[in-house]
Amino acid sequence: MKKFYKPNLDDFLPMIASFKKNEEEIQLNFFLYKLKNEWQNIVGEGYFWDTEPLFYRDKTLIILVNHSTYSLELNANKSLILKNIEQVLGGKYIEKLSFKDGFVKKNRNLKLYPKKQTLEGKEKLIKIIEKEEDEKVREKLLELVKLMK
Repeated sequence: MKKFYKPNLDDFLPMIASFKKNEEEIQLNFFLYKLKNEWQNIVGEGYFWDTEPLFYRDKTLIILVNHSTYSLELNANKSLILKNIEQVLGGKYIEKLSFKDGFVKKNRNLKLYPKKQTLEGKEKLIKIIEKEEDEKVREKLLELVKLMK
């Protein structure tokens, strides 16, 4: 019969320590992922295009900025930004902001807020058009309104 090696608890301590390290790394990556996804809501559309959360270390968020002017502006608004970050992450995990000049590349054709197609106001428009005295103009305008989705 084959004898099995009976491990000692000390044999597992390095592995357990690595799990803890991996857990912390996963949490940091999750925070960064969440910040990147909510970045426009955190800093606003004006700063969104020229800034990006780069990495997170020791309760400090490093932010990549296109120009040092953005560093100054964001630093002036850091209490509001930290408050927004706290709301997004559900706790005070970040206490400081640090800025790094670089190149933030984002697709400016990205549709951040897709416009909702709605017929809101169509009825009002029809009522206004019906008051038009020129019959030909009224008919053309009503045809245009019918083409609206």
